[in-house]
Amino acid sequence: MCRRAGDDKKGGVFGWGPMPDPQYMMTGTPSTTRCTGAPSSGSKDVQNYLDSVRGELKEELKEEMKVNLKEEMCEELKEEVREELKEEMRAEIQDMLVDYGIKSRVTL
Repeated sequence: MCRRAGDDKKGGVFGWGPMPDPQYMMTGTPSTTRCTGAPSSGSKDVQNYLDSVRGELKEELKEEMKVNLKEEMCEELKEEVREELKEEMRAEIQDMLVDYGIKSRVTL
């Protein structure tokens, strides 16, 4: 088990053990350690891992945005087509009413 410099029983809460390293809690990097070979946040392995995760997240976000955009565009197109069809149907009904002499042509 690795111990941080300054680890002791001071600052602990009874039954909880020693307090966690505040630097690690804030930044994810440990304060001075006595362990050797522990990867630091600047190590190539950690950086490569973070880069790959970041890349995967970007790709997932791109795909999700594409799907959302397609859905939004589809809904907008549907609404436009609905409105066009309504106008065409109104015009056809108006023509039919005039043809059968039920109503005279009214321009709107």
